[in-house]
Amino acid sequence: FPALVADEARSLGRDLALTTGLALIGICLLFGLAFRSVRVLVIGVFPLLLSLVGTLAFARVAFGSLNLITSAFMATLIGLGVDFSIHLMSRYLEALEEGRDSPEAIEEAVMYSGPGMLTGGLTSAGAFLALMINDVPAFAEMGVLSGVGLLLSLFGTLLVLPAMVVSERLAFLRPNPRKRDAKASPGRWAGWVTARPGLLTLVGVAVALAMIPAGIGNSYNWNYPEYMPEGLPSVETWNRLSQDTEFSTEVAALTAESPEQAEVFADTLKKLPTVRRVESITQFVPRDQEEKLARLRSLATRIEPPPEPRSVDLEEGMETLRDAIEDLHFEAKRAESERLPALKALLDETKRLDQIVDSGDAEVQRRARTLDTEIRSLRGDALGALRRVSNGSEVTLEEIGAKLPRELNQRLRSDEHYAVYAYPSMGLGEEANVVAFLDDLYSVDSTPVGFAVQHWHNMTSTIEGFEEAFLLALLAVCLLVFADFRQLTPTLASLSPLAVAIAWVWGGMALLEIKYNPGNIIAFPLVLGIGVDAGVHIVHRWEQEGRGRITEVIRHTGFAVFMSTATTMIGFGALSFASNRALASLGVVLLLGVGACLVTATVLLPAWLHTLKRKS
Repeated sequence: FPALVADEARSLGRDLALTTGLALIGICLLFGLAFRSVRVLVIGVFPLLLSLVGTLAFARVAFGSLNLITSAFMATLIGLGVDFSIHLMSRYLEALEEGRDSPEAIEEAVMYSGPGMLTGGLTSAGAFLALMINDVPAFAEMGVLSGVGLLLSLFGTLLVLPAMVVSERLAFLRPNPRKRDAKASPGRWAGWVTARPGLLTLVGVAVALAMIPAGIGNSYNWNYPEYMPEGLPSVETWNRLSQDTEFSTEVAALTAESPEQAEVFADTLKKLPTVRRVESITQFVPRDQEEKLARLRSLATRIEPPPEPRSVDLEEGMETLRDAIEDLHFEAKRAESERLPALKALLDETKRLDQIVDSGDAEVQRRARTLDTEIRSLRGDALGALRRVSNGSEVTLEEIGAKLPRELNQRLRSDEHYAVYAYPSMGLGEEANVVAFLDDLYSVDSTPVGFAVQHWHNMTSTIEGFEEAFLLALLAVCLLVFADFRQLTPTLASLSPLAVAIAWVWGGMALLEIKYNPGNIIAFPLVLGIGVDAGVHIVHRWEQEGRGRITEVIRHTGFAVFMSTATTMIGFGALSFASNRALASLGVVLLLGVGACLVTATVLLPAWLHTLKRKS
């Protein structure tokens, strides 16, 4: 599929530049508008840029280049890597507003925001690194690059950002303290949440329970061309060949050890309902050669040599021809034959030709002699070939291979091995069709190869790999969150909004008719690692405020959570503009997942925490 690979590479270059540019522009705008300070923007984005450069250098050394899947790490890292700066700068500005100087403010910010940043960063990086167990190298590489990039961004923020705000040489970048409006909307939002915690809890859990059955019925999209950008010439040709011709691009092949085995494979495949066409070098070898040669030998004695050439007498020849056709016409007329009109037309044409010959034109005489010579020559060649065949021997594969085009011969056999190609009778865009086609192939031979086999193994290994990655990421998230809080209540509180959000996304994909594919299936283990961050930061602030001041939690940490989640959604949202439909669907599903985590962490979690405080 060279054309498809070339088109995919070109679209990848465009998508990489587009998604990265959109993510950077969107995040810088949101960052600047939220903090209303160019200084904060420069300080906050600098560690992210360092991590991007470092990760690209790591990618060059470790993997050499990016591909369709690994290129998604750029927009992902931009959306996630800036979250650490948002939480640290938000807490730092809060301390400045309370009257602390810059060193004290950054120390307090690191002390109080650091644990949540560390837990959130490690869970997010762990979710990506869990993809390493996937058997598809592209997904494993994407997990490694994103995980390494997040770790670089995390530790770069914890080490570089504090140094920037306390450095005397960079004092011009140090932001000024700014008083925040005490009647800001987060305060009113907190009042609205704490006024109806039971209703919010009931609605959130009810929606999650209703989404689960819808999610169970969702399926995988097995149609490979539908992952590619729309309108590509290679994709249109792929579909046209598969749907309108017998030369499907989804061909499979069996390897035979001998011509006899190749013939058996071909004969068996032709009888299968899932196979439309079979191609093998044995189809060029005549069958039942012994019987045919015996019949040809019986004709050898009957083949007479062609008569010697003689001069052409057109008048005599035309007279004989006209008489014969007139006799046929008479007999047909007498018998009232249905062929009478055709014979009448033939007789008319013969009379017209007779008139031309009677005219004595020299050119007519010359052309007639030339035609007679050619006909006699062809007749002699045919009789000679027939005599040679009647005394010949069986046709061998070597003779066939010598007469076939070199490319076709190399395609059908090599080093005493013989390829037998099976073209499917239906499209392989549905799992049932792929399974039926492969079952038939495996009933003939245990080692088929080709697109259908590769597509099956890629899809099944991808699905199994991400199921394992999801479970591994879930285990890692739970252990890291518990290791952070070391208590069951805050651990469950941090994880609860994530559980509800996963159910929302699971059913939401089905309602939006978004099927699973190798691009978006990666989203679920990532949402685990990314979505838990918001809950961890909220619960950390809740613990630090004494489990009572939920309004202050929403007012300060809620703002940072909203900002960090919004930047993550911008990064993932940029992926949805990619021309590659698998990459775009990854962006959409991640956008849904992170958005759901934002709602559950800033609405449902504060309501639950307020309920816990009231019960206590």
